[in-house]
Amino acid sequence: MKITKVQVTPITVPYRIPLRHAWGGRTAGNYIVVQIETDEGITGIGSGAVLAPRHSGESIDGAMAHIAIVAPEALLGKDPFQIEAIMKHIDTLLYANWLTKAPIDFALYDLKGKALNVPVYDLLGGLVRDKALIEFIVSLDEPEAMADMAKRYMDAGFAGLKIKAGGDPKLDIERFKRVRRAVGPETRISVDMNEIYTRPIDALPVIQAMTDMGIVYIEQPVPRYNISGMRFIKDRINVPMCSDEGGWSLREAQAMVDAKATDIFHTVPSRIGGFTKAIKYRSIVESAGLDMCVSAYNGTGLEHAASCHFIFSTNLTDAIPEQPVGILYLYGGFSSDDIVGDIIRKTNGRIKEGYLYKPEGPGLGVELDQEMVDKYLTPGKKPMVLSI
Repeated sequence: MKITKVQVTPITVPYRIPLRHAWGGRTAGNYIVVQIETDEGITGIGSGAVLAPRHSGESIDGAMAHIAIVAPEALLGKDPFQIEAIMKHIDTLLYANWLTKAPIDFALYDLKGKALNVPVYDLLGGLVRDKALIEFIVSLDEPEAMADMAKRYMDAGFAGLKIKAGGDPKLDIERFKRVRRAVGPETRISVDMNEIYTRPIDALPVIQAMTDMGIVYIEQPVPRYNISGMRFIKDRINVPMCSDEGGWSLREAQAMVDAKATDIFHTVPSRIGGFTKAIKYRSIVESAGLDMCVSAYNGTGLEHAASCHFIFSTNLTDAIPEQPVGILYLYGGFSSDDIVGDIIRKTNGRIKEGYLYKPEGPGLGVELDQEMVDKYLTPGKKPMVLSI
C-alpha cells in the first residue's frame, strides 16, 4: 500500500458559544482537514486544534505552505503503515509546528485502523475503560455570567469545572467567589490562568485566596517559558500545579519534569503533534509519577474523536476528570446529542450527563460530511491537492 494523494482543506467554523481566554477571544476558529489516499482505495482523515497565531504561532496559510513542502518527500509514495518513520521524516523537514503535523498523524492512524479494521485506541495500547468523567471549561467573562454558565453545565451533570482567569487579581477572585457560590461547596473547581500573570509573586495571593474557597488545581499561572516561575509558585501553594502551555511539546514537558515545576500535565494530542508524540508524552508523565488530564483544543468532531481514542487507551483516573468539551463551544449544547453542523456525520466519543463514552472504530470511527466541509471552506481559500 502506498500514499498516492494528500488533500488539505482550510475551514473556518463559527462558534455558537464565543470563547474567551486571558489573552483574547474567538467567535470562530481556523482549521485544516487532511485527507490521505492510497492506491488501495483507503483514505485516512484528520483535523486538529484551532490554528491561532497568538497561541501557537501557526495559521492556515502557514500550515498549508508547510504541508506543501513536506508531503512530496515524506508522504507521497510512502507506506502509510510506517507512521513513526513518516513523522520522524517530517520532523527533519519542518521544525516544531505541532498543530500542523497533528492532522497528518491523525489521518495516518485513521487510515491504518481502517485497513486493519480496528479502532485507533487499539493501535495506541488498547482500551482501558468504557467511560470517563468529564468537566466543563467556563469561558472568561464577567463574574455573574461565569457563575450562570457554571451553574447551567453543572445542572447538566458535568463532574466539575475549570474556569478561566483574566489577570485582574480582584476580579479573578470575585469570579471564583461567584462561581463557588453558584455551584456549592462540593463542586470540583480548577482555575486556568492561561499564562496571564507575568510575575509569579502577583499570582500567589490570587491562588491563595482561591485555595481558601476550595480549588482542585491551578493551571499555567505564568508564561510558558517561565519554568522557574512555575516552580516558585508550586513550592508556595497547597494545591497541585498544572502545566498546559508550559508543557507544549515533548521537550517542554521533559523540562518541566526535570525542574519539578508541575504536578499535572494538561495533555492535548493535537497540541503535541499527534498520536505518535502523545504516546511518548504519556510515557514522560507516567515515568515521573505525575498525573494528567486530556482535552481537545477547541476543534471539530475530528479532533474530538482523536482525543477520545487517546483518552480511552491511557490509564487515567477519575481523580482529575477529562476535558474534551471544546466541541460544545463550536456547536453548542450540553451533550453530543445537541451537536449539529459538524464536519463529521456523527460525534464519536459521546458526551452525556457528565460522562464521556468510548469511541467506536474502525480507525477514528468518523465519516466526513463533505457538504459541511464545503460550507465552512475558509473565504478566499481553496483545497490544496498533492498527488503522485
